[in-house]
Amino acid sequence: MIRNLQEPARRSLLLTALSYLLVVAGISLLILADEVPGAALLGSGVFLIGINELCLYIAKSSERPTTT
Repeated sequence: MIRNLQEPARRSLLLTALSYLLVVAGISLLILADEVPGAALLGSGVFLIGINELCLYIAKSSERPTTT
């Protein structure tokens, strides 16, 4: 799919909500890391995926179209 750079970035509410849930789930898994084996690795991975999705959305929505 080819996107026009002048269009604003659109993102579904579901995807945004899932990104925030991934961040919260990652933080809570990191807190439980002492009690559950493997939770630190899983929590850090989930947290980073959530942060990556949010940063990608912010970067796409703040892009300014270049005109020549």
